[in-house]
Amino acid sequence: MSNVKFNILIVDDQPVNLKVAERIIIATGHHPEICGSGAEALELLRSKRYDLVLLDCLMPDMNGYQTAQRIRLRAENDRIPVIALSSLVSDGHWDECIKAGMDDVLAKPLQPESLRKLFKKFFKVDLSWSA
Repeated sequence: MSNVKFNILIVDDQPVNLKVAERIIIATGHHPEICGSGAEALELLRSKRYDLVLLDCLMPDMNGYQTAQRIRLRAENDRIPVIALSSLVSDGHWDECIKAGMDDVLAKPLQPESLRKLFKKFFKVDLSWSA
């Protein structure tokens, strides 16, 4: 296991989804920050460095696809993994996420095992959980 602690931005307009994801991230010893909109996420990304963005696709005002496209417009955000959090599972949805600049898709609600696989894929580290 790595001693590196990652800063993870979680973006979702549903408070219960934010709380579930936040608790899972905290249990791994990493540092979550939550926000409820794409506009708020863009503001946070201007002022702080994140190692990973977990992004709900279906939000009002600015959806996850639009948010991902705007994240990718800034050069300093080009290498941050942006992961869709979605209840949609079709191939067409996956293609839309990739076209918008997202790197992967995780099913909602977020599950510890899917997060573990994600960390292994993007950061080459295994996660452990505290009780």
